[in-house]
Amino acid sequence: MYFRFPLLLLLIVAGLVGIIILKDHLDEGVSAANKAVPVKTPSEETSAVREDIPDTHFAALQSITSSDLRRHVVFLADDVLQGRDTGSRGARIAALYISSQFDKFGLRPVGENGSYYQTVYLNEKKISADSEFKIEIDGEMVPLKYKVDFLVVTPPNQSGMEVTRDLIFTAFGIQASEFDYDDFKNLDVKGKAT
Repeated sequence: MYFRFPLLLLLIVAGLVGIIILKDHLDEGVSAANKAVPVKTPSEETSAVREDIPDTHFAALQSITSSDLRRHVVFLADDVLQGRDTGSRGARIAALYISSQFDKFGLRPVGENGSYYQTVYLNEKKISADSEFKIEIDGEMVPLKYKVDFLVVTPPNQSGMEVTRDLIFTAFGIQASEFDYDDFKNLDVKGKAT
């Protein structure tokens, strides 16, 4: 399985959120606690920064507004994108949106085949629906149905495991000393499946 995603998506989203927060803070003005601190005027602050930034870049930076950034974040965080889970329809929509914004802003594509994308190969593991779990009760093997009678949580790089252990019931498996509650109290679980 592979997934195509715009380059540096996470960095961009994090940057947008940071810029929105910073821009909102600057738009609201300096808080009362900071009023006693000498503050440079915007022209003093920007003149020091401007020396390192070409006029074309500086003009572009000045054109960024908190409402524009908020609009991008609101869209990317919307439930319609279904969480943007890797490989999902929502992630593909987010990728298309971001790449279209890159194109709109005139950013030069540096991805594969002159695009804003790069292929990232991912391994996907699924637990087979016909997974078996049998327990022996009084010498008789009793099959249990996956997702009805049991769930499986395996280490990330392990598959096809067979385990033979004594099974011990631990209710919810909770230990909460602050509530004087312990499902493991008086149980010997060493070497057993709980």
